[in-house]
Amino acid sequence: MIKVSIPEREIQRALRNINTYAEEVKKGIKDQVTLSAYAIEKEAKERVKTDDGILKNSIHANNIAPYTSEVRVNAHYAPYVEFGTGDLVKVPAGLESYAMQFKGRGIKKINLPARPYLFPAFEAEKNKFLAKAAKILKLR
Repeated sequence: MIKVSIPEREIQRALRNINTYAEEVKKGIKDQVTLSAYAIEKEAKERVKTDDGILKNSIHANNIAPYTSEVRVNAHYAPYVEFGTGDLVKVPAGLESYAMQFKGRGIKKINLPARPYLFPAFEAEKNKFLAKAAKILKLR
């Protein structure tokens, strides 16, 4: 499973700020969080290169709290496709500690190139989400 998340302290700070807004604005932000999660799911599914569709079909967006959605990839080999294996591992800056949990034991030497799909989808949606959220917050 691959999971993208925002630090808890930032979520709590944002929630404190959101609670000062009108219901219409709160609903707009909740809806945008959901829409962005589904946009990430769609983009990741389009980006993933697959032969059998197992990886693509294991990508799902879900709402887990009022202002929180997640995009999960449940295929056990998902991180190895995202980051690569062996000498061909390619981890984007800032994701090193996250990617380390998928490091193998060095028993096998399989070199598969990184074929990123989830994190590029997240990055593509992130700025769109921020721009849309800023517009919604101006309704205040």
